[in-house]
Amino acid sequence: MICPKCKHDFIPDNRTSQQNKYLHAILGEIAEHTGYTINEMKQVLKHELGWFHNINHVIVYDSTAEMTKEQLAEFIDMIIGFASTMFGMVIQTPEEYFSNSNKNTK
Repeated sequence: MICPKCKHDFIPDNRTSQQNKYLHAILGEIAEHTGYTINEMKQVLKHELGWFHNINHVIVYDSTAEMTKEQLAEFIDMIIGFASTMFGMVIQTPEEYFSNSNKNTK
């Protein structure tokens, strides 16, 4: 949102495309492991990890599209910890993921 008077941009420093790509890659791994779809897994994880608000007895899940870089980094870290603890999964770090995906495109 931009102030009409001073032109200050009030939009938070939203997630990066790299973060989004990594998020969906790890969601895909976990979904494959559990049998959920990626979107189902994202909702399950938002619920399990507390990324929602209860408004008048209605659960409203936080949108990853509206998260800042820091919020999405925290959410991703929580997902990795959850996958490790609950499913015994070892998730690649972002560096490993992008290094391996670059190798696969060459």
